[in-house]
Amino acid sequence: MQKKILSEVKYIPVKALRNNVGQLADMGVQANPRRIDKQSYNKLKTSLFENDLNELKELLVYPLNDTYVVLSGNMRLKAYKELEYSEVKCKVIDTSVNTQTLQRIIIVENTNHGTWDEDMLANEWEPELLDAWGYDLPEINIDALSESDDQPIDVQDSFLLKVKSKKQDEIMSLLRELQDRGFEVEIRNE
Repeated sequence: MQKKILSEVKYIPVKALRNNVGQLADMGVQANPRRIDKQSYNKLKTSLFENDLNELKELLVYPLNDTYVVLSGNMRLKAYKELEYSEVKCKVIDTSVNTQTLQRIIIVENTNHGTWDEDMLANEWEPELLDAWGYDLPEINIDALSESDDQPIDVQDSFLLKVKSKKQDEIMSLLRELQDRGFEVEIRNE
């Protein structure tokens, strides 16, 4: 059985929190290895603003002098700062925790172990909500849809493809491209 990691939950002013950029290197704890692209970051920020899940998933932090270094939640901290939060809920890891455990926290807490059931998401969840919550909807390769294959494929007679955009010119361009490829297309306003 694993040794229990000592920690306490408390609200910490955002100004006392620091992204992990290597401040714990002298202890053998590396900087945060995670990166986020601008589009994903904006989704994260929107999700935090609209849903405020900090009560359910606190930042994991380690005390250093008069500040706290974030072990898990560096991207959220950046967003909290931009959203002008004054304090956030954190789980403070005790200073008695060893280096290897701190390293393990950084990796394990930032790893996605499972996979999504894409079929279930496509058929049972609202795409707009998934997108708003930060889930990256899969891209559809139109070229692959129109290419023929020597292998017969058992498919439905028809499919419904729903595309949402506020840019009419993009929708019209996509419509023409699909029609040029032989697809039967109709537009409906919702």
